This record gives sequence, structure tokens and C-alpha cells, in this order.
Amino acid sequence: MKTKNNLISSISLGSGLAVALAVAAWLPAAATDKTSTEANDYTRSVARPYEQVLAAVKEAAQAQGFRVSNVHDIAASLRKDGIEREPVATVEVCNSKIAAQVLKAEPRLASIMPCRVAVFQQGNETVVSMVRPSSLMTMFPLKPEVKSAAAQVERSMEAIIDTATR
Repeated sequence: MKTKNNLISSISLGSGLAVALAVAAWLPAAATDKTSTEANDYTRSVARPYEQVLAAVKEAAQAQGFRVSNVHDIAASLRKDGIEREPVATVEVCNSKIAAQVLKAEPRLASIMPCRVAVFQQGNETVVSMVRPSSLMTMFPLKPEVKSAAAQVERSMEAIIDTATR
């Protein structure tokens, strides 16, 4: 199970088409739980249409003080290469105030910004998932201001996912 979550985390980070293909091949046809709160990710699924949940993620992000900077339609990118699959996208969100604080403390963290939320259809379910910022921070020297910001962002991102999957 940990390997599967690591693959989901990789796609959430937007690490490339090859990872997206690996994840698509690895995932089961239907969601097995409604909520996953494993150490490295926060994932919820809901029996609602993909487009509706994707719109709800964008709306919830704005309500939490995040700007939606980009939506990457991974399924559309795959279609350009002749690969069909159920819908999957990453929604990139940013809270500029928090981002500025984090970058001041540790500029290398720009490599994992903005925050990404994966939204994908899996059978009759729409799944919304993120890599926990607190997990990402373990890859860098931990400074108190970064740890605090990561906790704040994590709570907001969980609220975004919870709201979008109600």
C-alpha cells in the first residue's frame, strides 16, 4: 500500500507523464475507502461527478485564502499521445503571504511550490488527494517558521479537500 501512495504522491507533485502512466496502471478500478489519512497523504473520495468535484476544489481553495494558479488536465495531456483514461488533473494553489514567509526562510522550498491537489475519477468515485506539506518538509532542513507554515497550509489543504468532497 505504501508504494501505491508514493506513486499517488508523485503524480500530485506533477513529476511527469511517466509517473502518471505508472499510477494509472497501478490504481484499482474502484476506490476502496472513503478517506485515507496515511502518513504522507490526505485523500478523500466521494460518489459525485468529477467536474463537479474539480469545481468544488477550486472554490474551496479560494474560500481558504488560496489562489488557483493552474489546473493541469493530465488526462488531456495523455490523450495527445493517444492514451485514454478516466479524468485526472492537478489543481495548483498558492497562498502568497504564506509562500513569501516560507521562501524567505528557505528558498529551496520553491521546488515544491505551489501546493498541488490531485483530482481523479476512479470508477464511480471522484478522489481528491494531496501530499501532506509536513511530509514534504522532512526533505529539507526544518526551520521553526517553515514547520509552522507547513502545519497551517496542511490544515487549510485538508479543509479544501473536506469541503470539496462533502
